Amino acid sequence: MSTLRTHPNIKTDYCPGCGSKFQTVDNQKPGYLVVPSTTPKKPTIKTNSNELNSEDVEKIIRLMPDDIRKKLYPEGEITHTSSSELMEGRKSGRMTDEKQKDERIFCHRCYNLLYYNRVTSDTWQESLTTDKSILSFLKKKDDAIIVTVVDIFDFPGSLLEDLDILIGTDKQNILVANKMDLLPNDVNETRIKRWLYEKCKKFGFTNISDIFLISAKKNWKVQELAQTMSTVRSGFDDIYLIGKTNVGKSELINSFLRCMVVDGWRHKVTSSPIPGTTMGMLGLPLTLFKETFGVNPKGFHFPQTCRHLFDTPGIINKNQLINLLTEEELKITIPQKYIKPLTFALTPGKTIFLEGLGRIDYIEGQKPIRTTVFSRLKPHITSITRADEICQSMTVGDQTFLQPPIFSSKRKEFPAMIKGIKKYAMKGIPGTMSIKDVVFSGVGWVSFGGMFDKAVIDIWSPNGIGIYIRDKPLLPFEFRGKYESPKLY
Repeated sequence: MSTLRTHPNIKTDYCPGCGSKFQTVDNQKPGYLVVPSTTPKKPTIKTNSNELNSEDVEKIIRLMPDDIRKKLYPEGEITHTSSSELMEGRKSGRMTDEKQKDERIFCHRCYNLLYYNRVTSDTWQESLTTDKSILSFLKKKDDAIIVTVVDIFDFPGSLLEDLDILIGTDKQNILVANKMDLLPNDVNETRIKRWLYEKCKKFGFTNISDIFLISAKKNWKVQELAQTMSTVRSGFDDIYLIGKTNVGKSELINSFLRCMVVDGWRHKVTSSPIPGTTMGMLGLPLTLFKETFGVNPKGFHFPQTCRHLFDTPGIINKNQLINLLTEEELKITIPQKYIKPLTFALTPGKTIFLEGLGRIDYIEGQKPIRTTVFSRLKPHITSITRADEICQSMTVGDQTFLQPPIFSSKRKEFPAMIKGIKKYAMKGIPGTMSIKDVVFSGVGWVSFGGMFDKAVIDIWSPNGIGIYIRDKPLLPFEFRGKYESPKLY
């Protein structure tokens, strides 16, 4: 167990990283605080120290080649002062680094996520909630600006459904599509915004005052977003970031801090590729951001009743495939940088795997389908018969070339591949435009296009969950006329 930099005289009841209330009972639950031992430590004698004394430094300098020593000491004299300054410089450098450390007290879970990028429990999903009604209090709040965050790489799986009913339509609600850095940099943003608005309407979210395409990780368009938030809010409004897990709400707050607050790192919240880093309501005073959120359009300072920017707990999508994964599997599945699309021809009778998390069978048709994969996971092509054998092996816990799943002491079994959508028929069109997207929630998607009369596919996933068909592709023009030749299995 990691030793936290903490003490009995802690001055807050909540973890500043995730918002959980501190507790010292269960180290597998959010907010667990490691209490330091009251037993005095025995002094230790440091041996074999790598620290150099001044005599050692002088000796090293004297052994330098003449040309190098003359450049460093043109007067030809090595003094105790010069060696002492060298020693002091090393020490002061360490002191500077120490000052940059975050001295706040974190819970055990946040400490490990922040400093080691690991979770403290194999069952990381158990502390998350699927109940979006925890946000229903916003319906009764008149003094609130809502920022709804989605993951552009997992849409519509990352969208909170029926938001108009859940929180009402009488408040400003800004839609923020995060993780744009995962997509090609030449996408048509106007078309994507229009595409998002049309999709949101189908899922019960029409009260959209503005749409922003950002990358919180890269700080793209974050200042423009903040400016709009400041313009639309009144002096009495709090700001609430809402969304499902792993959309990047916490990273967006950290991006605000990086861009607009001196020493913003002192206030950063826990952000990690592991979904569900925010466990409770976490608020930062808007006065921290000074003019960014602290001055109204008329130039008057907002009241010091201290309004806040709130990071709310992410709502888990029980259909998201990454919820089936261990920490080790998450790290090789969730994309962290630009995903290069991979295009190839899928012929009748063949299967495409997205490792062990997605499967598409081309069961009926005459011509190849142009297939473009957008995923961090490597696609594998094989025959439908061979695909059945591979899935059977995974069902009984045998390791295959498909990873995830990674069978180990932490992974004894994995949900069976089930047909989530059967005999889905498509008709092609001339040209290079894609016609359909098959989305595997949290994993990526596969676009289909080409000129063919009819193509029928079966779509599989573990437990048959997390599959969406997008009739209008997100990126219909990404095919550049170049086909890849993936390895056949």
